[in-house]
Amino acid sequence: MTIQSVHAGHGGKKNGNAWTDPGAVGNGYKEADVARTITDLMVKKTGAKNVTDNTSSTSNGIINNVAANINKCADGWQISNHLNAFNGKATGVEVLYGSASNKATAAKVSAAIAKTLGLVDRGVKDGSWLGIARNSGAGKKVLLIEWGFIDNKKDMQALMAKMEKAVDAALAVFGYATNSSNNNAAANKPSTSTTSFKVGDKVKIVDALYKDCTGAGRSTASRGKTGTIKRVVSGNKPYLIDSLGWAHKNDIQLVTTSNATHKVGDTVTVQSFATNYQTGQKIPNWVKGQKYRIKQAKSVNQSKSKKAYLLDSVNSWFLEQDVK
Repeated sequence: MTIQSVHAGHGGKKNGNAWTDPGAVGNGYKEADVARTITDLMVKKTGAKNVTDNTSSTSNGIINNVAANINKCADGWQISNHLNAFNGKATGVEVLYGSASNKATAAKVSAAIAKTLGLVDRGVKDGSWLGIARNSGAGKKVLLIEWGFIDNKKDMQALMAKMEKAVDAALAVFGYATNSSNNNAAANKPSTSTTSFKVGDKVKIVDALYKDCTGAGRSTASRGKTGTIKRVVSGNKPYLIDSLGWAHKNDIQLVTTSNATHKVGDTVTVQSFATNYQTGQKIPNWVKGQKYRIKQAKSVNQSKSKKAYLLDSVNSWFLEQDVK
């Protein structure tokens, strides 16, 4: 069940730190910011197209632009990320479905996220009235996920602490096997095979590829080419390499690239999915997506990073994995 597109609700054009439509707000968070962090994670893990609108200056324009972007994508699942708000006490996760035929999948997604976050599963609701559902093509399977209540402190504490695990749990419903930094294998890994590769890895095809993950339709036409792993599923050939075909781990080799190290004076952007400074404190949402100049650099061996950078203005240390 391939996810074709993902987007964050609300937002539109941003002037400084002010969104055209910030969405719901609470506990120091804006829905547009949190939804984009979730969306970036989902896109990174699935290879789906990010159809978030960051250009419109009206709320209706945002919806229309997103629907138009969805219609440019292949038929299949189209995921919309949002957060609820009510009275500060309401809690839980729910999913709206654009078509009744997608109700069962919506229920599984809601249950998976709620279980991972330790929140109430509010279940599913008819979302056929949603602008993105009404204005997208018949083959577009729209699910709108409400990841919790932004004005409920406990909901936000759970979401911010377990966001990546919750994303992995949701993606597992669609057959994606993903790896979070705090991985819960039982919840997040539907594949039972031992894997050496993950979504996003660049690989070289050294043998044959296959038409599907069962091993049917063997072809050597792509031998010698390089590609990126888009999905990892259960099966004899669990790795989908771009749109080229499916591979066993023995059919591919990891392409190792020497990442260019940034240097003092370079301007970098803080990744939207970054969570903590190198020193451990939480990175505020307003820092993410902004550009800063490197003042100092140092060697570290932390998480996935070998370097850390001191950025001007915020005067804080960032791991190299959290800047681009």
